[in-house]
Amino acid sequence: MKNKVEFYLPEEGYKGEIRVRGFVSVLDEPQDAGGTNAGPNPVENLLGSLAGCIALTLRMYANKKEWDTGEIKVEVFQEESEHHQMEIHKRISFGKEDTLSQEQLKKLYEISKKCPVSKIIQSPVAVIIDNE
Repeated sequence: MKNKVEFYLPEEGYKGEIRVRGFVSVLDEPQDAGGTNAGPNPVENLLGSLAGCIALTLRMYANKKEWDTGEIKVEVFQEESEHHQMEIHKRISFGKEDTLSQEQLKKLYEISKKCPVSKIIQSPVAVIIDNE
């Protein structure tokens, strides 16, 4: 078992806890959807995981190459295409972008597609219910 995450949802409401390696984070729904707005909803959390994974992957790669990117900002948002397919868009910016060459930027954008969360989202994944 490579990664294990648990989610605990109390008897009532939508506010629950993600539990992983001793850490706890909250998921909830906005008030207009019946939640208490105490945390991101599951889709926002997934998008946040993707943005974080991209940024961490870029930092690791830049460190290995000894490139000074400065801060890394990754914005991720979802939209529905005109063909009613869900699309995830990303915008990446670097605090020291003006010190990076076009070749370096191109390589960083290419590397951004290779983070583990991107790979999971973009490939077929079997979700198996073990208690069936």
